[in-house]
Amino acid sequence: MATFTKQFLSACPNGRSISLSVGATTEGAAAVIHTATAVAGEIDEIWIWAQTPSGVSILLNVIHGNGATQTWAYGSIAGSGGPLLVIPGLVLAGGETVKMWAVAGGTVTDVKVMGYVNRITP
Repeated sequence: MATFTKQFLSACPNGRSISLSVGATTEGAAAVIHTATAVAGEIDEIWIWAQTPSGVSILLNVIHGNGATQTWAYGSIAGSGGPLLVIPGLVLAGGETVKMWAVAGGTVTDVKVMGYVNRITP
């Protein structure tokens, strides 16, 4: 029977929110939010929310996976709204990563990202 263990996102070992800089325009500026387990047979089920404390909406770019296996997603995060679920339990393994960056106009200076991982061990 599989075991589920709740873990912090690897970019935030204390469980607090992660601040993304706003204004990056390329994948090269993306911040690594989580690096999945590299232990054979284990997988990470990833749950991530995002919000911006300003009144200006932002475009959040998400890269799920590495190299040829990566998938991209784009979503708008409303300004001054509560946390919005951006990764709803998608799984990764083999040391692959979740990366994010944000683009906005106006005076937005950061985006808060928070979440957790359910590490699944066979």
